[in-house]
Amino acid sequence: MLAIFNRACDLVGWLEIQGNTSYIFDQDWNWIAFADGSAVFSTNTSHWIGAFVKNTFVDKQGRPIAWVEGCEPVPSFAPMKPMSPEIPRKLKHISKPSAPAKPASPALALHEWSQLQWSTWLNQLN
Repeated sequence: MLAIFNRACDLVGWLEIQGNTSYIFDQDWNWIAFADGSAVFSTNTSHWIGAFVKNTFVDKQGRPIAWVEGCEPVPSFAPMKPMSPEIPRKLKHISKPSAPAKPASPALALHEWSQLQWSTWLNQLN
């Protein structure tokens, strides 16, 4: 289980990778999104919301939203819209780690970040 941080270096969620599927949880351990390969879909809306590339969650333009602990966020090319995914089964057992230390601010210019906040990105309707 890996911590997910936003551009302010705040803990916004957790990532569990199992095979080709990545499960994304909020801070209260609710399953909020999943990545099928690199394409990320909201479990709330079932809509494609962006991609998970090089340990960075990016919007549809390839701009970083958040990143995984131990990595540096990186911008990407705009991801291609994927086909509709098969929704994975919910995980039954989750080992919950303790909260990590706040990381140092990443060396990414402000204009390289997405304008979307984590919660807005997760709840996109199109």
